[in-house]
Amino acid sequence: MSGAGPFDKLAATWRRLHDANLAGPFFFLAFIPVVGSWILLVLLLQGSKPEGARFDAHAA
Repeated sequence: MSGAGPFDKLAATWRRLHDANLAGPFFFLAFIPVVGSWILLVLLLQGSKPEGARFDAHAA
């Protein structure tokens, strides 16, 4: 199932952005030539923030 690879990367990156309390669509910065990948890398390297827990699924 090689087709699942891009979705795995998207899901992991989206989750990491949420952990840093950033919006998931920042993932699409990677599509900006040259600088987009660098900007995304900087965002992904930020530490986790407690506010990012608002994206977690709450057990009911």
